[in-house]
Parts: sequence; structure tokens; C-alpha cells
Amino acid sequence: MKYYEVDEGPTESSGPSLDTSLLSTISACVASRSPAMIKVKIELDRYLEDELVTFTTESFQILDCWKVTGTRYPTLRKIARDILAIPVSTVASESAFSTSGRILSKHRSRLTSKILEALMDRDGARVTSHGAGSRES
Repeated sequence: MKYYEVDEGPTESSGPSLDTSLLSTISACVASRSPAMIKVKIELDRYLEDELVTFTTESFQILDCWKVTGTRYPTLRKIARDILAIPVSTVASESAFSTSGRILSKHRSRLTSKILEALMDRDGARVTSHGAGSRES
């Protein structure tokens, strides 16, 4: 019967293997970020477990509510501020996306009529380079 010796001790090498080095780098990165991630997760869990805010008036201001409530949820307050503070457009969609004559007016645009026509052309016509710099009167 033949016996084989198994060495279970650490082996000496010229340096750490790629797998060990990569794994330790990833572990260090995760460890350095995890306290902040844990804080945000705890904050979100606390927010989801709290009671809903009820409002009874028509003049309820959501940003004012987050200003007060945000002391308890600072990260969520920043997210709410960034999203809820986006101004709502009151311009009708027809007017906002229109390519009407007011855009082509000489008083409202510094682009030449050739360039404007090329930009608005659905067939993809191109303006020649020698005509791009000249301004039509």
C-alpha cells in the first residue's frame, strides 16, 4: 500500500496569488463603504415602518413636509429635494414641441434659415460647410 503525504500548512510563494489579492481588494472596498450603506438601509427601513403623514388641507406643501421630516431621514430628504424640486412646465405640449414659424423668426433665432431647415428636415438633408457660416438677411 502506498501512502501520500498531504501538507496542510501554508505554502511559501513569491507573492500573493491573483485570486487572494483581488478578493482582499474587493473585501476592503466593501468594508469601507458598508457603514454608509448600512446607515442608508436603516434610514429607509425606519421610514417605511413609520406611520403615513396625513394632510387635511389643500395647501399641503410636500417640500415643507420633507424639510421638517428630513431631520429624521437626511438621505431621503436629499433625494426628495432633488426629485420634488424639479419645476413643472405649464406650457402645453403642442407649444413646447412645435416647429412653428416663431422659431424661424429673424428676431428670435441667430441660426440661418438654411441651418434651421436642415435641423428640422425629417429627410436628414445636410447643410454644406460653406453655407454654414454665412448669415442670410
